[in-house]
Amino acid sequence: MTKTIVTISQMSEGKINPKTELMEKPAWQLGFEDHTADILFRSKMLELLSRGYHKTVENFRRGDVTTSSGQTSFWIVVFQDYEVRLQTNVEIMKIITDGHRNIERESTDENGTKEAGEETYL
Repeated sequence: MTKTIVTISQMSEGKINPKTELMEKPAWQLGFEDHTADILFRSKMLELLSRGYHKTVENFRRGDVTTSSGQTSFWIVVFQDYEVRLQTNVEIMKIITDGHRNIERESTDENGTKEAGEETYL
């Protein structure tokens, strides 16, 4: 079952990806409603965003802007067809969650069971 993401933060210093054993910068930490967390790297973020949008994401970037009421984060998402979308943190968290749900739905067979070897990230 997919957990709802309640926070997303970019770790600019990066982390070592346990699959590749290489340092990757940046990495993203997702916080969930059950107070657990997970770290995602670029390839997984691209996959989840693409699955959430139902469209291939070529690139994405998080930015910050300072306004009179404080600092606000935003996301720029560039698709393979060069369409560009500006999204809020809330919108990105929803798209990532939707992407995971779509993967989960596709990996579930007719009996409602997961196929062998499928990992659950969220």
